[in-house]
Amino acid sequence: MLRLFLTANDTDAGKTFVATRLLTALQRSGMTVAARKPVESGWNAQDPSTSDAAQLAYASGEALDQVCRYRYAAPLAPVFAADAEGQKLTQSMLLDAIDSDANLLLIEGAGGLLSPLTKDGDNADFAAALNAPILLVVHERLGAINQGRMVLQSAVARELKIAGLIVNGGAIDDPRAIQNAETLAADLARYTETGSATAAFLRLAEDAAEVSEDFVSDLLARLRVLDAGSA
Repeated sequence: MLRLFLTANDTDAGKTFVATRLLTALQRSGMTVAARKPVESGWNAQDPSTSDAAQLAYASGEALDQVCRYRYAAPLAPVFAADAEGQKLTQSMLLDAIDSDANLLLIEGAGGLLSPLTKDGDNADFAAALNAPILLVVHERLGAINQGRMVLQSAVARELKIAGLIVNGGAIDDPRAIQNAETLAADLARYTETGSATAAFLRLAEDAAEVSEDFVSDLLARLRVLDAGSA
């Protein structure tokens, strides 16, 4: 089974927006795909349909409880939200919450790559424990290049496998968005020291209806290379 860990340069970068569209595109390719967001904070118990996990469950066709096991009300990093409810959240608890028999398991983190996640680690630690390549989502805005480079450098420093990078948001024909996307695409190749990761790059506008077949094909090829340990 292939695994892909979806993370970002910051909170509200659009991880769930990207994940739901990627799930749909992967399913169209003929794969069985499961989604997991093992923990979500800022949980609205009165209206769970507003949650990231609910959107993932709808896109993957799974039950909400299967997608997200741990839910906390406070809009804080999960470890702090769990503390607020007198609970302890550990990495092993999250690892136990991601079982699946699907061809590909898409796991969405919480917050940015270095955001605190559990008592014993952040999102980068969790990705390493999963042995899952990461797909980085960078929000298109002023400063995107700086933040994108910082998160790429952090991933490399932590020796994480990088499957690709998505610049999310902005108009497809906006000159700044194009410049940011092209710059980060070049950075992706430079920081990963391989040409294959550049294929798993996508500039995705906020109103994009779907992920292209070419992107899905290239991303899957990259994941298989990383899974085989030859990247």
